[in-house]
Amino acid sequence: MSGFDIKAVEDLMSKVTIDDASAAVDAVKANGKDYLIGFTDSLKASCEGDDVSKQESALAAVAALAAGTFPLSQAYILPLLPSCLTLAGSKTVGVRAAATKAATAITDNMSPAAASTALSMLFEAMDSKLNWQIRVLALNLLAAIGDHAPEQLGYALPDVVPVVTPCIQDTKKQVKEAGAKAMTAACDVIGNRDIEHMTASIVLAVQKPAEVPQIMHKLAGVTFVQSVESPALAMVVPLLLRGLRERKVATQRQSAVIIDNMSKLVDNAVDAAPFLPLLLPEVRKCAESCSNPEAREVVERALKQLERLDGLIAGRTRIEANYEEVLKLFKDTIGKYPKESEKDIEFCTVMACSLMNTKQILPEAWSDVKVNLSEAVGSAAAEKALKVIMDKCEEMMREPEAETETEEG
Repeated sequence: MSGFDIKAVEDLMSKVTIDDASAAVDAVKANGKDYLIGFTDSLKASCEGDDVSKQESALAAVAALAAGTFPLSQAYILPLLPSCLTLAGSKTVGVRAAATKAATAITDNMSPAAASTALSMLFEAMDSKLNWQIRVLALNLLAAIGDHAPEQLGYALPDVVPVVTPCIQDTKKQVKEAGAKAMTAACDVIGNRDIEHMTASIVLAVQKPAEVPQIMHKLAGVTFVQSVESPALAMVVPLLLRGLRERKVATQRQSAVIIDNMSKLVDNAVDAAPFLPLLLPEVRKCAESCSNPEAREVVERALKQLERLDGLIAGRTRIEANYEEVLKLFKDTIGKYPKESEKDIEFCTVMACSLMNTKQILPEAWSDVKVNLSEAVGSAAAEKALKVIMDKCEEMMREPEAETETEEG
């Protein structure tokens, strides 16, 4: 059956109700993406329409498809997440409940490698201009992603922290509580044993800026032994900036102690690259304005460590997967494929980029990529292509500088 068979799609839509969405699941399992191509367009149109009963039925279908047909259908259903989030702010109780169920089903059942796509949608739904119910749902879903896809959430922390922080400081109680929950979940995926016991304190510092001096004192007493990577920096740097801007010299000094200690354990200087433009000016300002000789000496030591990292970077950038380059790799390796498989291949590319960025190269991590690629080009062709693609993706993420440094060392 063609995915653009409008009559068949309309027939399927008429069978789906809020109480029984099994027809959608059965159709997709029997026909694969043929139904999905047209059916998801109809679901989106129903969600964006004004008919409450159609909204509820469409949301029920989304929830059922996510729970019953992922990962097969996620390339088509995941893009409906923004529609589900929007309807979480509906004036109709039934629609709000159905929207929450549908959105939760999507994020609970999606492949971990698809989390990067979902996170960008959740960030948009946290905008302060939106209905508070939408924001709360987005924050709750982000918190749950920490359990489902910790590597992806950890990698995204430099983007997560600035978006969630205003939510913690929101005037709406429900948003504030959901924001604290999301930030706590984000802290839990840092993967740094030296500071994991400080999670509650870090979140408290965001909630209550007056607590910053006391928390800086606690953090300054931490002995750092584990390698410091981007997720840990993403969580701690906002706190360090607050400490450096405090009027009390003692708090500025403690911030400098932490910066000095953490900087020494940054093995890959590129991990610090996004944070140096924030830290360097503040530390220089403290070094210039500090009147206490002992405190100034501590600040200057921290400044030297940051300048050392800045020098090590020397024009280098963090190696990240390039979507267009990886998409070309997929297409060139696969060769000819049906035009209607384009969406599946693009989604496979998104997941591959996420896996590359989080350094997940083992075959089991790519199992859902294989499922979606098999749906697009057939099992045999997918398996053959994926062996080549995975090897080349691993090559793309190698850092040539590492070999030079080893030889010089």
